[in-house]
Amino acid sequence: MIETGKNDNPTGETAAAGIALWSTCVKYKVLQPGTNVNKQDSRFGFLENGGAIGRRIRSRDWSQHPLGPVEHWDATLRTSLGIALSSSFPTFLAWGDDLTLLYNDPYEPMLGQKADSLGAPFPAVWPEVWDSLAPYVCRVLAGESFFFEDHAVTLERHGYPEQTWFTFSYSPLRDDAGTVRGLICTCVEVTDKVQALARHKEAEERLALSLEASGNIGTWSYDLDDGATHVDERFARLFQVDAALARSGTELQRFTDMIHPEDRPRVVAAIATAISTDSRYDIDYRIPQRAGHDVWVNARGKVFADPASGRQRFAGIAVDITARKAAEEALVASEARAAAASTRAEDSRRRLDALLEAAPVGIAYADSDGRFLMTNAANRAIWGDYMPANGVAGYAAWRGWNQDDGTPLSPADWPTARVLAGTDSVEAVLEIEPAGAPAAGVRKTVLVRAQRMLDAAGALVGAVAATMDITTQVRAERALKESERKFRSIADELRAASRRKDEFLAMLAHELRNPLAPISNAAQLLTMAGSNEARVRQSSEVIIRQVRHMTALVDDLLDVSRVTRGLVTLEREPVEVDEVVAGAIEQARPLIEARGHEFTLEQDAHGARIVGDRTRLVQVLSNLLNNAAKYTPQGGRIALAVALRGACVAITVRDNGIGIGPDMLPHVFDLFSQAERTPDRSQGGLGLGLALVKSLVQLHGGRVEAHSEGLGHGSSFGVVFDLAVAHAPDPAARDAGRGAPQGNVTPAQRRVLVVDDNADAAQSLAEVLGAFGHAVATRNSSSAALAAAGADWPDTFILDIGLPDIDGYELVRRLRALQGGRPARYIALTGYGQAQDKVLARGAGFDHHFVKPVDLAALRAVLDDNVFFNAGAQAPAPNHP
Repeated sequence: MIETGKNDNPTGETAAAGIALWSTCVKYKVLQPGTNVNKQDSRFGFLENGGAIGRRIRSRDWSQHPLGPVEHWDATLRTSLGIALSSSFPTFLAWGDDLTLLYNDPYEPMLGQKADSLGAPFPAVWPEVWDSLAPYVCRVLAGESFFFEDHAVTLERHGYPEQTWFTFSYSPLRDDAGTVRGLICTCVEVTDKVQALARHKEAEERLALSLEASGNIGTWSYDLDDGATHVDERFARLFQVDAALARSGTELQRFTDMIHPEDRPRVVAAIATAISTDSRYDIDYRIPQRAGHDVWVNARGKVFADPASGRQRFAGIAVDITARKAAEEALVASEARAAAASTRAEDSRRRLDALLEAAPVGIAYADSDGRFLMTNAANRAIWGDYMPANGVAGYAAWRGWNQDDGTPLSPADWPTARVLAGTDSVEAVLEIEPAGAPAAGVRKTVLVRAQRMLDAAGALVGAVAATMDITTQVRAERALKESERKFRSIADELRAASRRKDEFLAMLAHELRNPLAPISNAAQLLTMAGSNEARVRQSSEVIIRQVRHMTALVDDLLDVSRVTRGLVTLEREPVEVDEVVAGAIEQARPLIEARGHEFTLEQDAHGARIVGDRTRLVQVLSNLLNNAAKYTPQGGRIALAVALRGACVAITVRDNGIGIGPDMLPHVFDLFSQAERTPDRSQGGLGLGLALVKSLVQLHGGRVEAHSEGLGHGSSFGVVFDLAVAHAPDPAARDAGRGAPQGNVTPAQRRVLVVDDNADAAQSLAEVLGAFGHAVATRNSSSAALAAAGADWPDTFILDIGLPDIDGYELVRRLRALQGGRPARYIALTGYGQAQDKVLARGAGFDHHFVKPVDLAALRAVLDDNVFFNAGAQAPAPNHP
């Protein structure tokens, strides 16, 4: 703002008079001897020393401007502009009714973003100050001159208001007739100087307030030009000098003479060194008092230059440290130890000064707008070097996430921003990506605690934030949790293994008992066969088939053992995939046909060859087919597909069988792995087939696949092999077959119905019981058993538990529901012989529980028990041992 009347000075008229005189000299050619006025074009001669602005004026087309072409400009304008362009001071002219602005090179930087204002009206260039300048401009155009020093004005030359200060003079420009045609102004921006003086004054005021508050700190100043020494009342009191004399100034020697004689040479030398080398002055010394004791003083200072006058002065402070010295002397017994204690105290002070920088915790201080004013080394190491200078809005450049839920932080979410917004304190665990990190995406986990800072009146002045890098701690905790998780998993990959071991042993016992039962029965028949050759032959065939089955079980166990121990040697040669498929189908066909499945073959890779062992490859594929046949209900669908996948061939077996649950699917290829054991063990097997498939496929460099939509939705098993480059001769196929002998029922004392899906087991038991004199019928499914019982009710039921359609537990419940008042005895015959199996049988309604192969003597005793039948028993009898 213009301060009316401030520093008004008519000295500007002298400058105007000089310009007019120079113009007259030019007009009448009253020039210095030797001046050549015709050397340059007289129309543009005033622009020759005009610098960049002069060249712009000369090159510009002024014909459409109110001033008109340059060669027609008024002589006074040309002369005045020539003077301005040649000046090294920022100078401008405002000419004519429009106050057209013309200026020199030094003035252009003052325009800022208005630097293209040459020839524009002065009010349009400076609209933000025109209201305050207009009265003065009018007075200048009326003939007055003004001079202002350190004048304050608010300009918008960079797109925003800024406080500036200028020293300038305004003078009118008159033509030859004495008419004022415009004005000329020479101006110098003194913003930096004024602000520096203001800061200096503010610092002195703060120092004075601090010293006043301290009570025991005095100030001194020694003028290096005139030697006068001035001290305040507190300093005068230390030296027992009259306060009025101290304020008016006295000699420095008056004070040095009062220093203790032992300390005076050292003090004088220190003063001389500080003045001559412009170094810091810091010294302790004693001042003897009239009361007989010494006052210890710490004096500190240096040479300063007054920013206003430029005079040099040696100035500083003096602090009464008598109490500190007394405490030090009380702790030491000699002058040497006192000096050492003083050194240690000084070291402690310096360490205290360095504590903030050396602290292992990041510390940062922000003002009330969120601008960070200070950060220590630890903070910079954690966050990087970027510290936003534009407050909270600048926090958007930081990358951070909430550690709890991973959500990114907005500028207002950072702890410092939150306390500045009103929260007293905030503690948060964050993940951050430090600014300038060597690799993008590198995160740290930090614990940040921010606290708002208030002044004595309770007003917010800023915030302080402490940051601790806890990345290593968090990683260790995560590693510990992961270790605990793995330990729990191991305790579980172990409990499951123990359970599966028990299940495997139970399955092994079941699978071995199943063939042992018909073998035992056939052996009993052989002892009773006599000369009946047909019965001997039939019994022998049963034994042969079941021994073959047991041999296959043992072979599977040995096969898995050899494969898992790496003892299997493969014959590696090119093999036709078609031949492997044909061999596998040939081996699996009897089981597929026996269960009445619909089988389809999809062959889209005729002629494809792989390198491997034909026998083992056939074994792999036949195991998959047999697996599908076992776990697909009778009359199901099985499809075998062979297709090319780039440089590989994929062989897939699909079925619409029982399917695989999501929990079981990842483990189907594990050793001894089968779906949850149920009483239905009609499929048989030890859970070795798929494990053997996986091991053999991996030995061939292939991979296995298993898919299922869940229980009841079928399964898909596949193997993938790399195609072979070479070809090999056709290998021979192997044959396999199986049969099932039939027997006749012999009338006997009891009418017995034997239900077992193993035809050999059912038939052989029927033969044995028939030899005992009983009338025995057999059925191989629960539905057939229910139908037979309904048509001709037997008095004894011997039921297998693992039946394919309805298990033995449910079958006995349904039979008891159909029993009515008819007597019947229900006997469970199963491969499961553990204690819980007996409990389950008893609970379902069985009278007795026998384990395969059955103890014929015990079974015969049960059948011969007339007490049960004479009583017409309708409820379960106690379990037979």
